Amino acid sequence: MPVRTDGLRAPVIVAPMCPVSGPGLVVASCRAGLVGSFPLRNARTPWELASGMDEIHAGLAGLVHARWAASMIVQRDYARFEDELALVLRYRPPIVLTALGSPRRVVAAVRDYGGAVFAEVISVEQALKAAFAGADGLVLVRGGSEDPSPLAMIDEVRTFFSGPLAVGGGFVTGRDVRAAEVLGADLAYVGGRFGACAEAAVDSPVSGSVDSSVDGLVDGSAGVPGGIVRAADPDLASALTGLPLGWVAEGWPADGADRAPADEVAGQVVAEYHAAVAAESGV
Repeated sequence: MPVRTDGLRAPVIVAPMCPVSGPGLVVASCRAGLVGSFPLRNARTPWELASGMDEIHAGLAGLVHARWAASMIVQRDYARFEDELALVLRYRPPIVLTALGSPRRVVAAVRDYGGAVFAEVISVEQALKAAFAGADGLVLVRGGSEDPSPLAMIDEVRTFFSGPLAVGGGFVTGRDVRAAEVLGADLAYVGGRFGACAEAAVDSPVSGSVDSSVDGLVDGSAGVPGGIVRAADPDLASALTGLPLGWVAEGWPADGADRAPADEVAGQVVAEYHAAVAAESGV
């Protein structure tokens, strides 16, 4: 499956963050020229999820080349799997991201309506298994401190997989995205920077997972203007998904007016990416 980047301003997937990502952020990301995504588990019930997907369809109406991704948990004991798969087949997201298991359970169904399945993996071994299971694309992510860096896995994964390859984990700037591309990736997750957007689905100064992109939020350490908040040291918690996630305990802007809109943050990321590309050619 070729990588479709037509209509994208930069090869960026706004990462599916729990519980930050929601329909509003998906629509804003797509309208800003990036790939929007959200974890289906962020909706508390299947009815709420259906309503959210209705919101996405309405928000993207008339937008050419709009691409958004639904992130599904595919492990065997996930209680909502069948309900979520039924909604995926009804609303047909162009990309389905699978997490915590083999993508085999959804590949045929998603392909039948013309969608693509990208499997999140945390090791080369998992990448090989996902490729044999029929994944159209792979997303190399880091599950914990002892797991290999996604960037370090690219070369080895490319020895057996030539399809679309995304990487995620700590990417904050457009320069980061370009660096991943130079190393052999086609797309990159950018998470925490968008987690502070006005469209993010958090309205409390307490909590708000930014997954592995937390470094971009803590004390403005990335040195990037816009979409960055000052926060206390993140705590690691695994109660939500079984994997360690970084949680901002303090400092999350409670008022949406204090947060930059997604199109502004996207514009900064896109400008950084194209500046990095131009610098390589001396333009």
